[in-house]
Amino acid sequence: MSIISPGAEYLITQTDWQTAYGVICVFLVSALLVATLLIRDPPTHETNTGHPTHTSSSPSTGEAITTLASSLSFQLLFLRWILIYTTLYVVFLNLPVYTADLGLTTQVGAVALGVIGATSVLSRLTVGFAADHLGRTTMFTLSSALMGVSTLFFPFVETAGVFYLIAMCYGLGYGGNGALLSPLMADFYGTANINTVFGLISMSFAISGLFTPYLAGNIYDLTGTYTVPFLLSGVLAIGGAGLIATAKRTATT
Repeated sequence: MSIISPGAEYLITQTDWQTAYGVICVFLVSALLVATLLIRDPPTHETNTGHPTHTSSSPSTGEAITTLASSLSFQLLFLRWILIYTTLYVVFLNLPVYTADLGLTTQVGAVALGVIGATSVLSRLTVGFAADHLGRTTMFTLSSALMGVSTLFFPFVETAGVFYLIAMCYGLGYGGNGALLSPLMADFYGTANINTVFGLISMSFAISGLFTPYLAGNIYDLTGTYTVPFLLSGVLAIGGAGLIATAKRTATT
């Protein structure tokens, strides 16, 4: 993000958006191909015959996941995640055009997205240390709340410097949130089916991504500004973060 956003803005200004899209697509596909070559095979265990066998999931995995997905506690947690990630799609999709509405340039918005990406990396590298001392739930709640609070401040910015500062705060919250999501799921529901649990909870991102841009666009059409979507998503994220702090653990690791 710290490279793609400003790079895309530069390519669009030098060529057009179709060419920029194609260049970025080629770059990402090439990066994925290289990453694929670097992925290691899954761990294997040798049987008493000396032949390696891949570990298999428990036969009761499907039943356990069905029970989990239908439980009220998981559904409420799922809803909390939807609320938190409304800011993600308001900020990432609308920041460049919103800076133009504020009297700044779209380049400021593109650079701000890059700042979010860079600071999120720093946060991911350091949040584990803080979580070890304060607790994962506490740090996840604080990180998610920081995303919401930062989003609330975006509409009141008048200079590029302050805009970048708020983007840094959002990036710190976003990075901490992302780094602690999987460990937090393990705290709540155990590690036996952690990959499936993470996949289920990740569907909340998709729901936020499906409805938030559409609703934000409609609100913009009605009000003529992105201020309301930013404020509304910030409030929802803070509410979701507060509800995460009250989430009850349903399993032990």
